[in-house]
Amino acid sequence: MSNGGPISFMVQKNSVITGSDLIAQTKPKKSFWGKETPAALVFSLYFTNSVITTDAMDGKVVLGTVNIPPNSPILTADYHTEGWSEAFVLGDAEFNLQQNPKGKRVGSLSVSSAWMNMSVVVEENIESQKCDMIRKRLND
Repeated sequence: MSNGGPISFMVQKNSVITGSDLIAQTKPKKSFWGKETPAALVFSLYFTNSVITTDAMDGKVVLGTVNIPPNSPILTADYHTEGWSEAFVLGDAEFNLQQNPKGKRVGSLSVSSAWMNMSVVVEENIESQKCDMIRKRLND
């Protein structure tokens, strides 16, 4: 791969989440009676703390080695029912942090990527203090 590497690409999850900060994650749903039901598909958003050198992947095929710069967004998807996990470095990511201006001011965070050809809601019902922390990290 070239020195710059691709903007968005797949990586092995374990190679990138160590040394990265977890920013948001899909939470279990609560039933009417308050019992939590784990989500079958859990999305997690991380940001790297420093340069990470890892392999860019296409499924299980290694495309080459890339250097991921600090503060890069990484979106992971863990499908617990099927037992698989994927991770993507999203240089083309667009973040949407919506926060309700009234009441508890809870928010939701979604990530979209033209490269992945999809948009996902990472976390909902985010409390205002965490929304402020996410906003600060996104603006860094």
